[in-house]
Amino acid sequence: MYKKIGGLLGKYGEVKDNYIKQNTIFFLLSYGDEDHNIKVEVNVRILMPDIKEHYEVKEYLGISMLAGKKDYLFASKLSALTDRRSLAMRDIYDMWFFAKNNWDINAEVLKARTGKTIKEHMADCIPIIKAVKDNEILRGLAELLPSEKEKAWVKTHLRKEVVFLLKNYQSVLK
Repeated sequence: MYKKIGGLLGKYGEVKDNYIKQNTIFFLLSYGDEDHNIKVEVNVRILMPDIKEHYEVKEYLGISMLAGKKDYLFASKLSALTDRRSLAMRDIYDMWFFAKNNWDINAEVLKARTGKTIKEHMADCIPIIKAVKDNEILRGLAELLPSEKEKAWVKTHLRKEVVFLLKNYQSVLK
């Protein structure tokens, strides 16, 4: 599967990076210096028996692809916060983006991955986010942010904002 995906992506641009990690096949595809790179990650872990229900067809640059539905992505990011061996700051940033934009959370997916309700799992996530140190918050995230202004905002406000937004979600849940 790894070689097949690499060969397929090579037809559309330059594969700048690729590797296999715990449960993911990863490729970084470049269309050229003027365009953004595209990260292609294939999860090889069996997550749910009805996984196809959580994806929809999207199109980018004329290429059709399956992309996770918003509620599935939010539930997946919440579970990733406690599943990963080491904390990925991009998960915190993504949760901020999803919550700020009022995305729904798929309760069934979160329950299947964590064994907890949304409210219970958020109660676990909040202290993890609060515990992130100032000198850690940009780790693996700084290179994805386009400006120094955004990096400064993330360093000083991201944790507080995510905690606030997650508490708001909790407050409306039963």
